[in-house]
Amino acid sequence: QRLREYFKYLSKGPDVNSYHNILFKLSPKLQGDVAMHVDNNWIKNIDLFNNCSDKFIIEVAMRLTQATFPPHEVMFHPGDVANDMWIIKKGYVMIGTKLFGKWQTIMSECLYKEMEHDNRGYTV
Repeated sequence: QRLREYFKYLSKGPDVNSYHNILFKLSPKLQGDVAMHVDNNWIKNIDLFNNCSDKFIIEVAMRLTQATFPPHEVMFHPGDVANDMWIIKKGYVMIGTKLFGKWQTIMSECLYKEMEHDNRGYTV
């Protein structure tokens, strides 16, 4: 049942990984042009990136990977090492009693220091 719900949920959104597979077959100039056209507007909606240069936004867009979680799925467990920053593009994430939503980031601190998830865990 959970597997069926996951694939139904996954099928409702775009397949970003396929997009990136095609993107990496293009020349660097075309990669940047496509990334700016597809990702620029929504990335600039994120507070962390809204004052960044277009060149930096292209670099961010080129490094994004998609992860889709069904409702109530645990993203991290207490004590897991945080190696990735997460951008919520759709849905909500609960951390303890705090709710994060569209265009918010989770774990942006891992960009400049190694950290562990605390005992609250992270649930979608």
